[in-house]
Formats: sequence, structure tokens, C-alpha cells
Amino acid sequence: MAIRNFAEISKADRTFGDLTVPVGAQGTGKSLALQWLKAAVDDKRVVKALADLISGTGMGGAWTQRVT
Repeated sequence: MAIRNFAEISKADRTFGDLTVPVGAQGTGKSLALQWLKAAVDDKRVVKALADLISGTGMGGAWTQRVT
């Protein structure tokens, strides 16, 4: 994973293993970068959850179904 100019991170290149622990000073963007990575990995679930939250339970399916 490569990060450039994100929060307080100017440049970071990292390969994740079985256990990868970000280390650094408080307020440098470690947790924020991991939260965005999780959102990218969970993209459809995030969209569905947001649609359910905004439009009501069960409406998330309308945002994740393909239109043919």
C-alpha cells in the first residue's frame, strides 16, 4: 500500500503481513489511514450501511444492486 500526502503522512509504502502494527507519534494519521483502507475494502457494505442510515433500514439494497 502506498500513501502520499494524506493527513500528516507525506509518504508511506507498506506491505501488510499477518500482523502489521503501525507505529508513530500521536496525531500522525495512522488510525485515519487504516480507517480509509477499511472503507475501501468494505466499499459495498459501507454504501449499504450509509444508505440504510440516511434513507431507512432496507434501502441500502437499492444502492448496491446493478441495473441492467
